[in-house]
Amino acid sequence: VTITKVDFFINGAYAGTDSSSPHQFNWTATAGNKTLQVVATDNSGASKTSASISISVVNNVLPTCALVTPAGSSTFTAGDIVSISANASDADGIVTSVQFFVKGILVNIDTLAPFQYNWVSYALTGTSPVVAIAIDNNGGQKISAPVNITVKNNVAPTVTVSSPANGSIKLGPGPLLIQATAADADGYVDSVEFYVNAFKVGVSFSAFVKNMCFNTR
Repeated sequence: VTITKVDFFINGAYAGTDSSSPHQFNWTATAGNKTLQVVATDNSGASKTSASISISVVNNVLPTCALVTPAGSSTFTAGDIVSISANASDADGIVTSVQFFVKGILVNIDTLAPFQYNWVSYALTGTSPVVAIAIDNNGGQKISAPVNITVKNNVAPTVTVSSPANGSIKLGPGPLLIQATAADADGYVDSVEFYVNAFKVGVSFSAFVKNMCFNTR
């Protein structure tokens, strides 16, 4: 005698059949109290109904998700690194991932807490909403409130040669002090490079003095 099929019933309603061992059935659960039974049928047509079991199915509690950084209305210069981070938790399971979006574009997926990503801002300029989406182990999703940031284009620095004066005559050979005036409207001047006849003769990293002593020949 062999088992030819097993029928599955939920709350007395037929749900499915499996004709091969191990006999199983994948059911998409809905919320509420459920009674489960199976009916086994052998090759002679005889059948047997199992004792019923009762289960309760509860709705999945969605995770929580809130952006921590960046702060709303923050302004960045193209090329800046923007730290995007979020707090996410799940009351009836675990948060399996947090997705980060800038202006609707997915920029990163983080699967481990703390949920954080360093985004390089050169890709998008203007005002952009930043959001995070937390996903739990049951597929539930929660979208954070958006935070708007502004990314502006980098303004190039200004630089002029302040000494020697244009057209001046220098007796040589001997040292020649070259001085420059440099400024940056949306940041700071990191360095000034000095050139003589298109040949680089030095660089200054000083935040206060931009000069270079060049030996004439």
